[in-house]
Amino acid sequence: LLIKIDDSKDLQEIEKKIQDVGKNIVGISAMEEAHDFIPVIEIDANEESDLKVKLINYGDYTLNEIAERSFENLCKELEIKYTKLNYTKDLILYRVSSVKPSSLINSNESESIFSITKVPLIKLSKNDLLEEGEIKAKFPEEGVDYFKIGVFDEGISDIPHLKDWKDGSYIAFGLDEYDKAHGTFVAGIINYGDELEGKNWTGTKPFKITEAVIYPNDKFGYIDEPMMVEFMREAVQKHPEVKVWNFSIGNDIPVDDCKYSDFARYLDDLQNEYNILIVKSAGNCTNFAKPTPAPRGRITEASESIKTLVVGSLAHDKRDNDISPVNYPSPFSRVGPGCADVIKPDLVHYGGNVGFKDGKIDINGVKSFSSDGRISKAVGTSYSTPRVAALAAELAGSLKEEFNPEFIKALLIHSAKHPEEFDANLMDRITQIGFGLPSKIGDILFNDPNEVTLILMDAVDKGSNIKIMDFPFPQSLIEDGHFYGQVKITLVTS
Repeated sequence: LLIKIDDSKDLQEIEKKIQDVGKNIVGISAMEEAHDFIPVIEIDANEESDLKVKLINYGDYTLNEIAERSFENLCKELEIKYTKLNYTKDLILYRVSSVKPSSLINSNESESIFSITKVPLIKLSKNDLLEEGEIKAKFPEEGVDYFKIGVFDEGISDIPHLKDWKDGSYIAFGLDEYDKAHGTFVAGIINYGDELEGKNWTGTKPFKITEAVIYPNDKFGYIDEPMMVEFMREAVQKHPEVKVWNFSIGNDIPVDDCKYSDFARYLDDLQNEYNILIVKSAGNCTNFAKPTPAPRGRITEASESIKTLVVGSLAHDKRDNDISPVNYPSPFSRVGPGCADVIKPDLVHYGGNVGFKDGKIDINGVKSFSSDGRISKAVGTSYSTPRVAALAAELAGSLKEEFNPEFIKALLIHSAKHPEEFDANLMDRITQIGFGLPSKIGDILFNDPNEVTLILMDAVDKGSNIKIMDFPFPQSLIEDGHFYGQVKITLVTS
């Protein structure tokens, strides 16, 4: 608990409020000790680097303004280059270049600094194997209003299978400063995933795809979190008509048990502000390949975002040398929970399997297209995610009403099941695969003859209740005053 005390009046006010147990019934049970606050520094105090500095948010406009001005004056005095970062309204963040943390905190002007960390770098894991075979290209038909989906990634190649489906772009780099392999593979799964596998996994129709090229190649150099934050916001602002975005990129920093990352808070704020849904990969882990296999790694920062739909991976196939049985979590798929025991990943879909051959990792990938248009295979949560994004985008388009991300999440999660084959205990299943594998689109949108789905959407005030007094239970399922049947309830809140 962080408390700012300016004078004795503040202390008297705190004492008065603590003693008023009637008004503050859920309050402080005990205070054992108090310390002067010092900034949280997560790197060596003498290591020179690009840093992300977070200031204390006092919950007061004037105090925050003074804190910002004081910090900026400090940077000018020390001749340090600084940039104010725009993540969320609640976060006061700065990027400072080539400086040691010790230079910032040894000053009276630094009392508002909450934390100093390295600027996180963003990574993209790639692998692919070329596969023989061909698949017929699909083309948009005249007069058909296709649903839209956005892809935060590298570029998408103008291969025959995808060229005519591209509709709009945001490109943050020069023409030779980004690649197209990963983005093309993701887009291929969105529009051809079922055909390539010969399976009816999603049942979705093809989409118009908006590319947001926010990940560069080595010629541009690295990309870090503040840069990606700005690129994503600009892409969403440029394409307000796109409501579902696939985001198969991340970093390799595991989530904290009791602290939301700045990136997660940014994703929540971005979705809130622009009324969109981001479907994100849970991240990949290589612990299965260690000489002494270690437990799967936790989901990475940004994947603990509350509003984001986070997707892990299931094994789609099992060869003799593969690690995971079919419908078990893929060996590389990162696991939950999220921050504060929130269920993450939310859902899973098919993203491949991995085994060993002659002592080397041997991937059993899912299919899509390489950047030159050939069918190839790869593994990763990057490639389970676009299947769920496609389901979300088709639901959004099919409902023909104002976009409501909570409603889309509710339908997907309500349809999801834990595969029968994965028979671990319940808590292990929830940690590994969240709410499970969502149904194909037809089963989400339409009921069987012996089913009914009742949907309630409302704003509920704190402390109030929703009552369903007359539940529509069929007369044929009432016998001797008892109801027979199965009731499944899913609650989603913002």
